[in-house]
Amino acid sequence: MEKDILARMREKGLKISQKRIWIVEAVCDAKCIRDVGAFWMHLRSVKPVSWATTYSTLRVLSEYGIIEKTNLDGKSIVYRVLE
Repeated sequence: MEKDILARMREKGLKISQKRIWIVEAVCDAKCIRDVGAFWMHLRSVKPVSWATTYSTLRVLSEYGIIEKTNLDGKSIVYRVLE
């Protein structure tokens, strides 16, 4: 699945940095991210990725339709891998 997402990112002209690859791998492992802060804290514990890079990558992936972003109640946002 990671390869498909990275291929779609390349097709859309998005930069593929090592940090973005780590984030994509973590997103695919999680499949659904209900708490971006917790997702980032876990990712940061194993890879040197900043909050800004994590959040902006999730935002870009959702803007380009690579992952789905759902606003649940005006406060909570859930990201899901599209299959």
